[in-house]
Amino acid sequence: MAAAYQHDEAGPDGVPIEPCCLAPVSTGQRASLDATPTMETPVPHSTHIIIRSDDIDSNGHVRGSQYLSYAVHARWSALAEAGLSVKKLAAAGFGPVELDVSIKYRRELMLGDEIDVETRFEYPSPKIVKVVQSTIRRSDGTVAAEVTSLTGLMNLTERKLVDNAAAVWRRFLREPSIVDLPLTEQR
Repeated sequence: MAAAYQHDEAGPDGVPIEPCCLAPVSTGQRASLDATPTMETPVPHSTHIIIRSDDIDSNGHVRGSQYLSYAVHARWSALAEAGLSVKKLAAAGFGPVELDVSIKYRRELMLGDEIDVETRFEYPSPKIVKVVQSTIRRSDGTVAAEVTSLTGLMNLTERKLVDNAAAVWRRFLREPSIVDLPLTEQR
């Protein structure tokens, strides 16, 4: 069983990544969907998180900004499981950038709740990766929040988005299917 994160690497902000709120989960664990997965309905990557006391606001439920932290953590967990080395990506002169983020709050989460953040990656245009995430309470399957992010991959020398994000990501991943990329580029 491989760890979701390699502790010698830093997150996008340069801070060492620590799986502080992750419960032990084997790599490759996936959430189940009602439909049988196909190329049109990929099985999302799933990250298990336990709600901690420092996630809670004065109303006794998870503070709004924490849902975004869960989403970012789950996205990086999926990329790490796919084999991404942040050091190699940065050394090659590339870095992910967030272009737009939206969140829909559906139900509140409380201290001690266990959740799964299911993450799907879509590639709607050559420069854009759309990350669609659902935060699901394990005890009853309730969707607590939905986060949608539009991201790109920046060439750090030219300071602009790369023309084919999927192709560049594929170069740095051992298992691109984990982030919903086919093993080879489709023409």
